[in-house]
Amino acid sequence: MKHLNSSLQQQSFHVLSCIHLVKKSKEAYEHAKEIVESGSPISEDICKACAAICRDSAKKLNAAKDGSMDKMIELCLVNATLCEEMINMVKSDK
Repeated sequence: MKHLNSSLQQQSFHVLSCIHLVKKSKEAYEHAKEIVESGSPISEDICKACAAICRDSAKKLNAAKDGSMDKMIELCLVNATLCEEMINMVKSDK
């Protein structure tokens, strides 16, 4: 029974770690969006950094993949793509 509890704890920790990565990706995208909307002169740099955070989160999720993380990986990649689209938008506004 003790082994079962340990296994369940490890599984719970794994899921929570994956959720944290998705949350980190979402927060990076939201930060980039706020910076772009504010018209900051460093918008492009912030968007690049945030896109890297999102892609790194997707990469870490992929490394920890157990089959149930595909949607989480997809969310991180969507956030990265949105950040990259904002980079192009900022460049075209210059």
